[in-house]
Amino acid sequence: MRARDEARGNVQQLRADVGARMASLYRMGRLGYLRTLAAVQTGRTFLRGLQMLAHQARRDAALLASYEAALSDLAGREEALAKERRSVAALAAESRRKEAELAAARAEKAALLARLTRASEREKDAVEGLEEKTERLSALLELLESRGKALAPGAASVRRFRGALDWPVRGKVVVPFGRVANPAFPKTFLRSSGWTIEAGPGTEARAVFSGEVVYAQWLKGYGNLVVVDHGDGVFTLYGRLSTGTVPRGQRVALGDRVGTVAMPAEDEPAGLYFEVRDARASVDPRLWLR
Repeated sequence: MRARDEARGNVQQLRADVGARMASLYRMGRLGYLRTLAAVQTGRTFLRGLQMLAHQARRDAALLASYEAALSDLAGREEALAKERRSVAALAAESRRKEAELAAARAEKAALLARLTRASEREKDAVEGLEEKTERLSALLELLESRGKALAPGAASVRRFRGALDWPVRGKVVVPFGRVANPAFPKTFLRSSGWTIEAGPGTEARAVFSGEVVYAQWLKGYGNLVVVDHGDGVFTLYGRLSTGTVPRGQRVALGDRVGTVAMPAEDEPAGLYFEVRDARASVDPRLWLR
């Protein structure tokens, strides 16, 4: 910009010089340069006038050439400055675009981190909830098993029918026994102590073997739960039932209704939760059902 300003100042100075010279020629009248020759009286002075005239013409031509060169130089410098300004504007626009992209990337990163944090917290809560749920059921079963009844003399032991028992409901196993992926957090694995068998609300759940109902009420994490003591240390559990289950203390025979499947909770698959407990340990129902 400094060079442009210097070129502009040079043009202005030369323009003033050209203007002054043009004003001088204007004052000389229509004869202009010839006025110098018209005033001579002898050949000697005529020759001197011609020399003076040639000198003035060369000087004026040089002045005009300098002015034109200065104009061309100024135009070039202004074009270069305009080009540089366009380049700077383009760079500024690109910088603003990249800043906007960086801000968007930072915002997305922050949002992702927030989602991951919330997911991690939900995952932690889910694991803690499952552990708490398992602990509650274990405490309940320990209490029930401590009061469990010995097999009556002459009564058939459920163990004789291991692997031949009917299913409590007919359906597909949607949550198997053992280590399963948490559907909400696929990279997290949980341990299922029983099966979830797909069944629609209102489907009747039936006892897989005869026994006594030792528990029939709501338990957090299992909904309405029925526990049947089959004697000989074997219990079966039927969870996620509607109200109106078979009452506690009632004896049930093989195939008797113990309750109906309830509407599933929002975070649980639809169906009946079924578990087999043998000697205070949960076992895979497929070892007992046919």
